[in-house]
Amino acid sequence: MERTVKLRVRVDYSTYSALKEVEEEYREVLEEAINYGLSNKTTSFTRIKAGIYKVEREKHKDLPSHYIYTACEDASERLDSFEKLKKRGRSYTDKPSVRRVTVHLDDHLWKFSLSIISISTKKGKVLISNLP
Repeated sequence: MERTVKLRVRVDYSTYSALKEVEEEYREVLEEAINYGLSNKTTSFTRIKAGIYKVEREKHKDLPSHYIYTACEDASERLDSFEKLKKRGRSYTDKPSVRRVTVHLDDHLWKFSLSIISISTKKGKVLISNLP
């Protein structure tokens, strides 16, 4: 079961910069995971995670570990989709490019209540109020 939550909220600059920093590091991990999957000819989440997790944890010490985990899941899905397109002759490049990044948050990275959303970042948890 997946949940997609889309809320329009206003955040202050410090909250925005903390979330933007997480997005940039998530992109780096995602690109590394995709490159690892391509070079080792695998789309398996477990193989990608086993191959890059330790190195990425060392590079991104302050980033909560579940961001690396979810980036590996994201890379696995992207690689699998790319391989299917490639088989059908619908891929136009040799490797998938990361144009848009949607940070996947598993249940360890965020908490939701009716008045507050809490998201784990490098600088601790940020609280976002969805009240008008």
